[in-house]
Amino acid sequence: MLSRPRVFPFVLFVVMSVAGTAFAANPIAELSAAYLEGLFRAKPHLATFMGEHRYDGALPDVSPDALKRREAELVVQLRNVDAALVQPQELDADVDAQILRDAINLELLYLREIKDHERDPRLYDSFPYYDPCEIVAGRLSDIIHGDF
Repeated sequence: MLSRPRVFPFVLFVVMSVAGTAFAANPIAELSAAYLEGLFRAKPHLATFMGEHRYDGALPDVSPDALKRREAELVVQLRNVDAALVQPQELDADVDAQILRDAINLELLYLREIKDHERDPRLYDSFPYYDPCEIVAGRLSDIIHGDF
């Protein structure tokens, strides 16, 4: 089996850093926070893995309707980031916007072209690997043990 590069965790870490160091009225930080909210809602196991526990009771929805909604959400977010990039801003904000843009484009690539959700019965999610049994077992373990 060929190993795949694990770029997504690094991009996610950078986007979370951008959102976590946000100043009031920073449009890029607001866009980053909106992206993470949608990402964690779409991939609740990733939210738990990253320490966000609001979605601990949820399972990922890989139905065609849910994937289309996520793609539409990402398209709007990409449009908003592109609009923010047109406005002059500090170099740091511009770099943060480019990183956010890359994260959105990467997720769109997985949804539109790679489509692992159509081929991999383990719900390959770029990082980490989960199969449906692991997701359900992990959720039950969290409820029973409450140890995050």
